[in-house]
Order: sequence, then structure tokens, then C-alpha cells
Amino acid sequence: LPSGNLQILDFDDVDVFAKWKSDLNEPELLASIPIVDTPTGGKHLYFRCEGAMVPKSTKLAMFPKGCGPKDANGDPDDVRIESRGQGNYVVAPGSPVEMHSLRLPYVLVQGDLTNLPTLTVEQQERLHEVSRAFDLRPPEDIIKRPAKSQGEYKPSNGECPFEDFNESA
Repeated sequence: LPSGNLQILDFDDVDVFAKWKSDLNEPELLASIPIVDTPTGGKHLYFRCEGAMVPKSTKLAMFPKGCGPKDANGDPDDVRIESRGQGNYVVAPGSPVEMHSLRLPYVLVQGDLTNLPTLTVEQQERLHEVSRAFDLRPPEDIIKRPAKSQGEYKPSNGECPFEDFNESA
């Protein structure tokens, strides 16, 4: 089912949220967003995005590979902040405590999950921009993906796209 442009910012690094809030420096915006405490001390921020398709999941800030804190299985969790959107899931307040390995609840600490704010594209991008500033990976480890073209596809040789692909393969 479509998410209605629902997005969750997932803070896995328990030490980053207070600094992120300070760097965001938009108390009115933040006050409008429901916040959930996770069993591990992380945070989930729930909101909808105006007019734009929400991507599936985007890792916005990470630890260097293998340097994150250990997860419940003892493996390093390199994600500090990620967005969750179309096609993803999060465990929410009201879920059975058995849903988490620590058997602790997800707790709504601010706002109302039945009345989510709709953020503008600019507000969403501001949240992402501040989140990306917490990426600790060296620049050479950050994969830059080119933006998808919004224009019409035009093959280089004037033929159909499959011919163009076959020539370049």
C-alpha cells in the first residue's frame, strides 16, 4: 500500500540526536514532529512530505565501515541516521515488546501519530542536510549517485534504447 508520502528519520546513534536538534535550530518545526524513543535509545521522527515521492530508504549519516556500535547480534551497526519511506517499515508504539530483541517498548514522547505534519520539500531537505553533516565516513567512501534525469531519454545513436544499451555493453 502507498505510504501517503510518510517518512521516518531513524536515529540509531543515541549520542547524535541532541546535537542534531541544536544544529537544526528550528524549534517550531521540530515541535510539530512526533518523536518516538526506541528500545536502544534511538529516535524516530514521523512526518509526511509535500508533493514528492519518498524514497525507500536513504542512509544519511554513517560511521566509518565496521566502526559503529555493536547491534543485538554483536555486529557493527554503521548507520547513524537514515530515512525510512516507501516500501520500508519501522516498529511503532503499541507493537508487542517481543518485536525488539531487548523486549522493551517503543514510546511516543512527543506529538500524535494519528495527525502527522506535512513538511515542504525544503523542510525535508533541511532535515536531511543537517543529518548528512553527521556522516563520519571519509569522503572517498561516500558514494555519490548522479541524479536521475527528468527529461526524455534520447539514445546517443538515435536508435531505440535497447540498441543504445547493446552498443555500450
